[in-house]
Amino acid sequence: MPPDAGNTPRTAGRPPADMWALAQENADVLRISTLFTAQQVPRYLSDDEGIERAIGWCKAHGITRVYLESFRTRAVPPRAVLMRARDRFRAAGLLVSG
Repeated sequence: MPPDAGNTPRTAGRPPADMWALAQENADVLRISTLFTAQQVPRYLSDDEGIERAIGWCKAHGITRVYLESFRTRAVPPRAVLMRARDRFRAAGLLVSG
């Protein structure tokens, strides 16, 4: 593979950017999203450590929007958990829906 394979006009000749910076720079062209299901919200986003880990994962993968599912089958995450996660994701610069 040539050394500049995968470079786009925006990235050619520059050292590799981190995914979060690249995602922010190209947000007008592409947004990458992920979904936290109603079952995952209380399991992974109930405490500060879990939320920080999720934010870090999103930024490391260039994800700029998260969907927080509020209902699925019989799973309904606690409202306080949803609101807290929503606020923390927004404060970290991610768009939040759900």
